[in-house]
Amino acid sequence: MILLPKTNSKQADILVDRINDLVDKGKLGTLNLPLSSGCEPTKKKENEIALIYKKAAEKTPPLKSTAKNKPSNALIEIIMETLFHKNETEEKESAQVSKFCAEIGQILELGKKNIENLEMVGLIRDIGKVSLDNRILHKPDKLTESEMAEMKRHPELGHEILSTMNEYAHLSDYVLAHHERWDGKGYPKGLKGEEIPLEARIVAIADAYNAMSSRRPYRKAMNENTAAEEILKNAGTQFDPHLAKVFVEKVLGKKHIK
Repeated sequence: MILLPKTNSKQADILVDRINDLVDKGKLGTLNLPLSSGCEPTKKKENEIALIYKKAAEKTPPLKSTAKNKPSNALIEIIMETLFHKNETEEKESAQVSKFCAEIGQILELGKKNIENLEMVGLIRDIGKVSLDNRILHKPDKLTESEMAEMKRHPELGHEILSTMNEYAHLSDYVLAHHERWDGKGYPKGLKGEEIPLEARIVAIADAYNAMSSRRPYRKAMNENTAAEEILKNAGTQFDPHLAKVFVEKVLGKKHIK
């Protein structure tokens, strides 16, 4: 089951159709994936997940399961592909953030499993944006206050999506916290310092550097040195100071920048 917050019935139907098209009657690439799908929209906050699931299941044709099924992997791929389709720069930037996260993890000697988790979190950190209005994602100017408030919901939306998937639920808290700040002025919870999961602190630095060094409709991209300087300038306020230094000096190889 996937929860799609801020998604209306029409948008959900489009996603279901896209899933059906991509798996091509039960196959996604070399993955054998029998598929059965249905959806149930709700606007009532008091509705329990179990009830929503029951209603969706009633609309879903029965499916014979097999031991080889791994629907979470395929569904994550489909949701991310949908996001990449909505925002053409997202795929390249997600791959770069994922790469930076893995490199930081390797330098910190966090171990194979933790590095794999970091890679994945870097890749899917913005999965919640799939539920945002295209007008916000594609706006050529700076966002208004209300639009920014909506944009800031994407970590929570991503957390809700991942929490419904057994294979990715353990990553959901890292996605939720990747816009928290070292000084406690981030969102959504205002976590501070080491209250923020290490993985989220790493993603925050990789994500911010990538964003600054990438072009936006309303501004030019910073060059590498300027973006690196910004990371160090915000060490101890926005970013974990130790991780910021590791990233700039050892990942970017810019020991001359102070």
